Amino acid sequence: MKRKISLLLSLIAVLIAIAGCTPQTTLEKIWEALEGTWVYEAPSGGGYFAVFSMQEGKYYYTSGIMNSGAVAKGEITDFSKSDTGGIIFEVNYPEVPENEENSGSQAFAATYEMDIASLEKGAMTLNDIFLDNASPAEYTYCAATLEMAYEVLESRGNDRRELWEALEGVWVCEKDGGQYFIWFSGSEEGDFYTSGVMFSGAAAGGAVSETRIEGQLAYITVNYSELPANEVSDGAQAQSVTYEIEIGDIKKRAITVNDRYLPSAKEEYLYYGSDLEQANDMVLYAQKPLKADISEYLAPLEGTWRLLSQTVEGYTQTASESGNVSTLTVDKGGTADFYSRTKAGWEMNEGGMKLTLVAGGMYYSCPNGEWYAAAKGNNDAARIFRFTLYDNKIELILNEYPEGVDGAVYSYTYLYER
Repeated sequence: MKRKISLLLSLIAVLIAIAGCTPQTTLEKIWEALEGTWVYEAPSGGGYFAVFSMQEGKYYYTSGIMNSGAVAKGEITDFSKSDTGGIIFEVNYPEVPENEENSGSQAFAATYEMDIASLEKGAMTLNDIFLDNASPAEYTYCAATLEMAYEVLESRGNDRRELWEALEGVWVCEKDGGQYFIWFSGSEEGDFYTSGVMFSGAAAGGAVSETRIEGQLAYITVNYSELPANEVSDGAQAQSVTYEIEIGDIKKRAITVNDRYLPSAKEEYLYYGSDLEQANDMVLYAQKPLKADISEYLAPLEGTWRLLSQTVEGYTQTASESGNVSTLTVDKGGTADFYSRTKAGWEMNEGGMKLTLVAGGMYYSCPNGEWYAAAKGNNDAARIFRFTLYDNKIELILNEYPEGVDGAVYSYTYLYER
């Protein structure tokens, strides 16, 4: 097949016009910058590659979808300057005979436009046929060969997965009397980022479309869906936001983030649990006592209280109906003993738990909105107890966080009387 113009003469003409350098020097410089494997990692998942290579004095372009087997290779036959200052190059793809694996294809030519303004920084923009809608996308230099690029991308993927495993859970920032949270979570549908103000209902979350690591910094792009306006909110448009996370102290369970809910540009967040409910418990438990001397609050609680009813997973039974036995004993010294035995004989015993008094209601619309007591289990630190007094009864909420089951919580509510 005759070429409209030889590749060498075309490159020389264009590059002289663009750079004003000696022909040989410019050609060598451009090809050295282009030669190798370039990769575009789509935000929606998946990767695309473009390979510029030279074989037996001919220039070739190979592109495809990573890890799919979808690939096309052709000879570069022409370069020309675009009206926008980029490069247009033509690729002749040979005929592919039909076989058992594919239906084959006829020989064809494709023309691509490439923006090389960032070539020296290892980036260029290209509109390859494999891209969605063939729209331009930014490719970055990855490796000398496609095989090496696969190894680099696999390593990057491992790094991103290790980062996400370290991030998963709830991180809390306490600032100016308020608590702010970030929740990194994952499922079969993908990774998610949620953040907000604790105990306020103010929160926003979205799917993570991209995770990039650069040294001690990680960049996470979150796609927020459109929120229609209603009686409570003005709504919000769909948008994509990238957060910068300093991960240098992640092994010490501390990160720095520039989330939208923060009172200032960046704040340090500390790991507080595998899910938001556990983080809420830990934040409440960590708060300072309502008063240094809590004896006046404990006086009405002192003594032993016996089970009246128990609620598990929304189902309430009286003590006589369930056959369960439970007592709560509060000591004026600021400690509590909890005992429970089910009809089946399963026992739980936590003695000498140190109480912390917390201002506010134990939960939204709690009859006692002034204070409640909180304690952490001595035998099992994954047990968080909260209880309060109203109508001459004690309501106790026990949350258990089983070891090795991320995100799981067992919650029980007990009602006691004298």
